[in-house]
Amino acid sequence: MNIDDLVDERTNQASPGEQFREQWLDELPKTQWPTYIDESAQLVADGIFIGNTELTTADFAYETGTYYRRGLAESADIDPQATSLPIGNHSARDLGLVAWTFNRLREELRDSQYTDFDNPSRAVEAAINKVVVERIERDQVDPDEIETIRLPESATVSTLVSEVFCRPRSETYVDLLIDIVEESAADGLLDRIEEPRMVTPLWEHQRTALDQWLAHDCRGYVDMATATGKTFLGLAAIAHHFGALHPSDRDLQSDHAQVSGDDRATVVVVAHRDIILDQWKREFDTHLNIPEQSSTSRGEHTARFQWGNVHFWTPGRLKNSNILEESVDLVVLDETHHYLGSSGFGTLLDDIDGDLIALSGSLDDTNARSLERRNIPKLFEFTLQDGQEAGIVPLCDWDVVLTPYENQARLADVTDRCRQGLKRYANGISVPENVDTETDEVTVENLSDARSIAQSTVGRNLKETDEEFREFASAVMGRQLTQYNLSPELSTVVRLVLDNLDQHKCVVLLETAGEIESVTTELKHQLGEAYDSLITVLDDETDLTAVEKFDHERKHGAIIGIAKTLGEGVDIETADVCINRGRGRLSRSLVQRMGRILRNPTGDKHAQFYHVAGVPTREDALLPAEDGVTFLETSSQLLDWGEGFDARPVFTVDDETALAEHDVAALETAGADAIDDWTPDRYDLPSDEEVHEILETLRRDIRDTEGSALLAIERPERADVEDAGNSDSTSDDTATEQSDEHVQFVAAEGGEIELASWLYDLAKATSDDRNVNAFVEDAVREYAQTTISFPTTDAIPDADETSTVALNPALDALLSAYVDSGSKTAAVQAAVGEALSDNIGEVRNETGLRLSTDELESKLSELTGYQNA
Repeated sequence: MNIDDLVDERTNQASPGEQFREQWLDELPKTQWPTYIDESAQLVADGIFIGNTELTTADFAYETGTYYRRGLAESADIDPQATSLPIGNHSARDLGLVAWTFNRLREELRDSQYTDFDNPSRAVEAAINKVVVERIERDQVDPDEIETIRLPESATVSTLVSEVFCRPRSETYVDLLIDIVEESAADGLLDRIEEPRMVTPLWEHQRTALDQWLAHDCRGYVDMATATGKTFLGLAAIAHHFGALHPSDRDLQSDHAQVSGDDRATVVVVAHRDIILDQWKREFDTHLNIPEQSSTSRGEHTARFQWGNVHFWTPGRLKNSNILEESVDLVVLDETHHYLGSSGFGTLLDDIDGDLIALSGSLDDTNARSLERRNIPKLFEFTLQDGQEAGIVPLCDWDVVLTPYENQARLADVTDRCRQGLKRYANGISVPENVDTETDEVTVENLSDARSIAQSTVGRNLKETDEEFREFASAVMGRQLTQYNLSPELSTVVRLVLDNLDQHKCVVLLETAGEIESVTTELKHQLGEAYDSLITVLDDETDLTAVEKFDHERKHGAIIGIAKTLGEGVDIETADVCINRGRGRLSRSLVQRMGRILRNPTGDKHAQFYHVAGVPTREDALLPAEDGVTFLETSSQLLDWGEGFDARPVFTVDDETALAEHDVAALETAGADAIDDWTPDRYDLPSDEEVHEILETLRRDIRDTEGSALLAIERPERADVEDAGNSDSTSDDTATEQSDEHVQFVAAEGGEIELASWLYDLAKATSDDRNVNAFVEDAVREYAQTTISFPTTDAIPDADETSTVALNPALDALLSAYVDSGSKTAAVQAAVGEALSDNIGEVRNETGLRLSTDELESKLSELTGYQNA
C-alpha cells in the first residue's frame, strides 16, 4: 500500500486519476495503458468526460502520468528504479505532461488551416528540435550539451514518448524538452513547425561559400563536388533570408533581403527532375525541420507556409509560368549543368535579376560563361579532393558483415502470429457494412498489405469489431518494431575488434551501455592484461578527454562508445577502422558516421568501415518472402550510398556464426521471387531511381548466379586521390560503367521523353499506383526484350500537347544503345502503346479524354505500327 492508498483510505475519496485507473485501466494489461490514455486524452481535449472520473484538461496529464509511466516501463521491460534511462530519472508528472503535449500537437495538426503534413511524428520532432536550438541561441545551454532527435515515422504518441524516455538520451536534452513542454502549455508547439530555422551547422567550406554569396549581393554560382553539401548550402540561403541560420553560424547573418512584418516570401527551387525536387523537400525536413509534404507531380509542387511559398519546379515548369513577371525573393538552381544549355532556359535567366544561387559540380566552360554573362559570377569551388582532404568524402573500403540477430525468440513469437494471420486472411477480409467503399472485400497477401489495411478506415472499423484482426494488426506492427530493436550478434563485433586492434586504430560504435558492457567483458576475457593498454571506453558522454587521449597518444587499439555520441558528434582524425553495429532500419546517419569518424585531413589515408548487419536465421523467426524483400532493398540502398562516394561495399558473412552463404542465397531468392509475384499490385519498387536500378540489377544477378549474388560482388578498383583531385574540372560528370562479372552498375544522366498528353493520360490511368515513370520504364524493358527493329522517326500523332516522362539513367543508356541511330522518343511511344490495357474504352473513362475509343485505338495502331516500318 502506497501513500496515495493510505490517504484514500483515510478520506474515502479517490483522486480523478485513481478513479480513471479503477474504472478503465485495471482490466487492461499494463502494456496497453499508454495507448489507452492517449485515446482518452483526445476525448478530454474535446470536452468529453471519461466516465465519472472528473478528469479535465487542466489535470489530465498530472493525474494519468503515473500510469503512463508504469505502462511504458512494462512494455519496454524496464525497471524504473534500477535504470539510468530517462524514464528512471524523471517523474511521472513530467512524463504525463510530455505525453499530453504530444497528443495536443497531433490534434492541432489535424485542425490547422495551414499545415498538411502527412507525418505527425516529424512535426512533433521538428517543433521540439527548433526550440532546443533556439535555447542555444539565447546562450541558455552549450551546443555540445544537447542533441536533436529523429523519431520513427508516423508513430503513435506512446511510441514517441517511449523514444524519448526509454532510449539513451542526454539528461540535458530531456531536461530541456520538459522545460519546453511546460513553456508551451499555453500556446502549443504548432507555430514552431514551419519556421525555416537551421538545426544543423554549416561545414567550414559551406560557411566560406555562403559568406562569398552574401558578399556578392546574394547572386552567384558554386562549383562543388558530389556529396560535399550543395543542397545544404541552398537551404542555408533560404534560412538566412526568411528564418535563421544555426546559432554557430549567426556571425554570417546580414539584413540583406530579409522579409519582415506581414510580407510573404516567394522562393523558387529549380531542379531537372521530380525526384531531385522531392529530395530537396526531404532536406527541408532534415536541416530546416520543416516536415516533408506531398510529392512533386509533373514538375510542380508548391509548399505554402505562413512565411511564404516555396515552388519546387522543373525548368520546364518555370518556363511555362509567369512567376518571373512577379516579385520573386530568391531563386535556387540545383544541378544547374543539367538544363542550363537547354533551349530557352538560358535566356530565362535574363528575367531573374534578384537573389539567385546556382549549384553544380559539373559546369563546363560554356555553362560558366552563360551564367557570368547574366551577372551570376563564380563564388566558390570545392573539388572531390577537397572533400576527401576535409574528411567529407572519405577514401575507404566498406564491408557489410552479415551475422544472425541475437535473441531471436522474441522475433519467432511475433512472426508466428503474423504467419497465422496471413494464412487466416489469405482469401480476403469482408469489409464492414458501415464502411463506404467500392469493394466488399480486401485481400492480404503480405505484411505491407496488412499494414496498409490496418491504418485505413476499413482497418479501424475491423479492429473495433474483429478481435482476431486487431491481434493480427498488432502482431504486424509488433514484428516491425521487434526487428528494429534487435541487435546483430555482438560476438561478430568482438571478432572484428580482435582482428584489427593490433595494427589499427578502431572506432567501435554500439547502441547502449549494456552492449558496451557485453563487448568489453568478452574483450577482457580474450585480451587479459593487455586490455587496459588497448581498449578505451567512452562511458561519459560529456567528457571527451578519453577521445583526445586515444586520438593523440595511442598508436593502435580501439575506442568503444555509443554511436549517437561517438559516431555523429566527435572527430577522431587518426582512426583508420570503424566497426558500426547496424540497426534494424537504415538511416543516412550511417554515411555521416563514415565522414565524421574516418577523417582524412592529409588526403592520403586509406580506411576500413565495417557495418555489422543482422538477419533472421531461425526458421520460426523467418518470413522468407518478407525478410528477403527487406534484405534486397536494404542492400540496394547500401550499394547506392557507397557508389555516391567511391566506396561501394562488399558483403561478407561471419563464418563463425550459424549464418552461411546458402542462407544468404536463399534469402535473396525468396526476396526476388516475392518482388516478381507482388509487382505491381502488391509491391512498390523504390522511388529513388538509382536504388531502383540497383535492385533490378540484383534481381537479374540472383537468377543468374549460383550461390549468393551479394557475396559475389568484388571490391571495385579506385583511382588515386591525387588523380581524382587533378581531373579536368571543366568536364561534365561523364557517364561511367563500373562492373564485375556478377553485378553491373551504370551511371548516366538519364533521359526525358515527351509523350503525347493523351498517351500520358492513358498510361497514368492504366498504372495502378499512378506512377507514370515506373509504368513507362517497365514498358520499355518489355519492349526491348521482344522487339528487334525500332521506329526510325518520331511518332507522336496529333500531339498538340505533350507531357514529360523520365527514364532512369541506366535504362536510358540501354535504350540509346538499342535504338542506335533511331529515335528513342518513337521507341518509348511504341513501348507505351504496346503496354496499355486492351480495354481502352474502360481506361478512357478514367482519364476524362474527349477522344472516342475508336479514335484512341486508331492512334495506338498508328503508334505501335511504326515498329515495323
